[in-house]
Amino acid sequence: MSSKEEAEDLVDVIIIGAGFAGVTVARELSQRGKRVVILEARDRIGGRTLTENTDFDCAEPLELGGAWVHWLQPHVWSELTRYGLDLNVCDDVQRVMWFAGNQLHSGRPEEFEALIGPSMDIFVRDALSLFPIPDRPINVITNALREADQLSIKDKIEQMHDTPDVVKELLDGFWSINFNCPSNQGAYTQAMRWIARAGGSWQFALQSCGQYTIKKGTIGLLKCMLDDSIPHTTVHLNTIVTNVNQTGKYASVRLSNGKELHAKYVVVTVPLNVLNRITFSPPLNDRKQQAASTGQASCGIKLFIHVRGVPSESFCAYASSDYAINYVQTERCSSPNDKITSDTSILLAFGPDATRINVTDRTAVAKELQRWLPDVEVLQVVCYDWFHDLFSGETWPMLRPGQLTACLSALQEPEKRIRLAGSDYASFYAGSIDGAIESGLRAARTILNELESCVPL
Repeated sequence: MSSKEEAEDLVDVIIIGAGFAGVTVARELSQRGKRVVILEARDRIGGRTLTENTDFDCAEPLELGGAWVHWLQPHVWSELTRYGLDLNVCDDVQRVMWFAGNQLHSGRPEEFEALIGPSMDIFVRDALSLFPIPDRPINVITNALREADQLSIKDKIEQMHDTPDVVKELLDGFWSINFNCPSNQGAYTQAMRWIARAGGSWQFALQSCGQYTIKKGTIGLLKCMLDDSIPHTTVHLNTIVTNVNQTGKYASVRLSNGKELHAKYVVVTVPLNVLNRITFSPPLNDRKQQAASTGQASCGIKLFIHVRGVPSESFCAYASSDYAINYVQTERCSSPNDKITSDTSILLAFGPDATRINVTDRTAVAKELQRWLPDVEVLQVVCYDWFHDLFSGETWPMLRPGQLTACLSALQEPEKRIRLAGSDYASFYAGSIDGAIESGLRAARTILNELESCVPL
């Protein structure tokens, strides 16, 4: 590239991905006058958040991806405050159903908590000792942390020899729901990071991931953030990146159509499970490559189901990770603003493995629901298959055993002109919108420090 071509073509930063991490980076840099280009493979912004108006004809759109926020999440809460966005408050659950020992049980929430509470307290009791400063999980890697990081959720449950098998089954279900994967795939330390963020309380941690949603949807917040990056940010949709190359003076990005773009820095916000779809030259460091080759654990499903024949009271239902759908809750009952008839409801459900059930088959979905609700009639199912999506390959990111202590620091390390950002690479609320924003802020800060201090690479 000639000097004239370089001056005309070179931007400060190219960002790969227009989710919350990428848009955060763009806003922070553009507000300091930097020229930014966002390249997004999909035909929309949002990444693994997707606010969608569906055929359910609800008064409000559904969140097919990331959804819940909470004031325990400092970065996203700050953004909600900045833009003055209102929240929906989810209804309290009135009844809990659960499978244990192949038997269906039902009771009030306090009965369910009394059943699993003592064992859950034992399961989480080391959270604060493992992570005394939750937003710096690998600040000091102790022997205890390294040993704990080798355990899966299932391993830890099996170590609880005095816990009845029926309670172990419920613990398996509880954690596989939160990991969106089978319990033998998720790291015990990932669970303890979540508990440590809630001050050691599993009840508070549970509340934090299901109490509030954004009234204008996650897309409402993302658009506010993107609007703040104008006019210095340009967004290109339907733009697939195949290669990222570094030279001494700049980085280049090659697109699937053969076009090449150039920047002083490149921020890659693609999820860990699809990071290897991009060819890097020189290659990323060995531990980044190892983490990308193994991938993180989440491989499940999230679906909304329009049904007839469910209890009028708000409920949730649990089962172990052996079930194709192992969690169901009342998402919203019909209201005067809905076209949904008065005898129908919408349920929200999760399953630990997207390959176990065809969510387009209403009969298969109904069969799973009828384990809890024998009289349920499935009218319609809406689901976005994040696991099989070429640009995500996962749902919300959950580390596997060993990855925290072996890989996270490497994933966060800059590689000259390249940064990784996204919820997969976050320190505090990894696996959430908050983690994506945190990671984007970190990437933007390090780049700004170098751009504005003229640090040679």
